[in-house]
This record gives sequence, structure tokens and C-alpha cells, in this order.
Amino acid sequence: MKRPSPAAPKGRTPLLRNRRGIVFLIIALLAIGIFLTILFSRTRPTETERAESIVARISSMDDFLKDFHADVHRATYISGFRTLIALEEYINEKGSFLTNVSPKFIEAFLNGTIDGKSYDILTNSTFSDYLGRVNEDAAKIGVALNVTIEAITLSQSTPWSVDITFSLGVNVTDTRGLARWDYVKPFTTEVSILDLRDPVYSVATYGRLPNTFRVSPFNNTDFVKGNDTTNLSAEALQMYYREDPYAPSFLQRLNGSLNSSSKYGIASIVNLDEINAQGLAVYTTRSVIDAVYFSGRNTTNYCPTNGSPRPSWLKIDSTHYNDPKHDYEISKLNATTC
Repeated sequence: MKRPSPAAPKGRTPLLRNRRGIVFLIIALLAIGIFLTILFSRTRPTETERAESIVARISSMDDFLKDFHADVHRATYISGFRTLIALEEYINEKGSFLTNVSPKFIEAFLNGTIDGKSYDILTNSTFSDYLGRVNEDAAKIGVALNVTIEAITLSQSTPWSVDITFSLGVNVTDTRGLARWDYVKPFTTEVSILDLRDPVYSVATYGRLPNTFRVSPFNNTDFVKGNDTTNLSAEALQMYYREDPYAPSFLQRLNGSLNSSSKYGIASIVNLDEINAQGLAVYTTRSVIDAVYFSGRNTTNYCPTNGSPRPSWLKIDSTHYNDPKHDYEISKLNATTC
């Protein structure tokens, strides 16, 4: 007869179960703690990462500003050149010179209008239009840009260009508040006048004989070679321009001043054949240097007596004749007063 197995001590099984439960709980809590630590370490940037992010953002904004500064000159050149074309159109339409160049230039440069009238050449091409496009580009990269234009002035540092100078007040702010710049920066852009129409011809010939600024291909020593005056004839017939201290500068021509500009003056020879072809009065007693001819000043003139080919009406005033650098070498052609 089998003896029954001894019974397990009372209360032992529940105790083991409780211990195992505590162990599992501790392990679970440790696992959750590790998981949360890993999770937050990946989703919350460290101070180093945050600093690196700020530096990268500042660098990005700095690159944007460098590109903007470089591009300002291109935009100024385009808007400035087109503004000068619009001013010439305005002069041609009115048949009179500008009484004050700067205000009209500024109006056209910024707004595309002169005395409130719009000009097609400036449609979507004003400097304000350019700044609007820059603002749009800035917004795309999370930058708020505010630019103000201050003190626009015109001047000349060469006979063949106009200097447009202004200051830009710039405010640049990162939309997340990471960085901000506030400063004023001056800009000067040189704009060529070549191929623009001379306002003096536009007014004096009632727009019938426009003449564009083209630099003479000849030096003063190339006009006369022995008895050959081919180059001198071409200079006169093509109405090229040369630097001339006795003539007005481009800015003077805009406001109708025909006085001399010792540094930046330029002059052409007026082709009297073209004047006559346009049905305009021809003044054969005047020097054909444009500032003298169109001013109507009485001068002592010199005419060549030999050389071929040459226009019969070619004559220059004594001021030019007595300056070997600006006499068109007429003194080599046995010139006499006429």
C-alpha cells in the first residue's frame, strides 16, 4: 500500500509568485526608463546641437545678405540705365530739358513714372520692383527683410558714365527669432551712358535727328594723314563723341547746360548734311562742335583749305583750334579763319 506524498507547506506558493511579480515589475520599469531615456535623447536636441543649429542659421542668413549686396549693383545698373532712357523719352516728348534732374530721376528709378506718367521701359524694372522680388525670396527661407532707400544722388566720375549713389537701411530678422541685423550700407554703381540718346540733339532738332553716345574710334592723331582726311570726314559724318574739356558733361546735357565741363565734357561734330535733310535751319557760319553750334554763340572759326575727302561745311571755333589735343588736326590742313 502506497504512502501518500507529503503536502507542500501552506503559504509558500503565493510568496514565490509575489517575488516573481516584483522582479518582473522592476525589470519592466527599468525597460521603460531606458526606452524613455533613449526616446528623449533622440527627440530633444542637446545644447551643442542647438548651438550648431543657430550658427548654421546665422551663416545661411549671412550668405543671403552677401548675395543681396552683390546683386544690388546689377539691379541698380538695370534700373538706372532704363531710367536714363525714360528721362530721354520725357525730354523728347516735352521738347525741353529737365529743370531739375535728381527729383525726376528718383521718381522714375523708384516708381517707374515721371511727373506721374508711366513709362513702358520701366515696367517691372524699377529698383522698388527689385526690392519686392528680394523680399519674396527672403520669405521663402524664413527671413523677414525690410529695406529703405536713402539719399539717392547722381554724379559723374568719368565722361562716359553716371554714378548712382544711395544708402540702404537694412533690417533682417529670422522668423524664428534666432538672429537679426540692422545696419545702413552705402552703394555706388557706375552706369554707362553709351548708346543713350543725347538730349541736346533731341531738343535742338525737335527729335528729328537723334544722336546716340558713341565713343570715337579715332585718336586726335588719326584724323589727318598727309592729304588724306578720311578719318576726319568719318568723325564728322558719323557724329561720334570725344572727351572735350570745352563741352558739357552728360548730366549738364540733361538740364540743357552747354557750358564747359573741364573733367567730364564730351562733344560731337554736328553733321550739317543731316540737319539739312531733316528740314532744319542750317547755320553755316557756326562752329560745328555741337555745344557751340546748338548754343548759337558767335565765335571765330577756322576752316581747312585742303585735304580730301572732307565736308565743305567743316569748321571749328578758335578755342578748339588753338588746343592741339582738340583741334581734330584741322591745323594740318592750312586752315584759315572763315
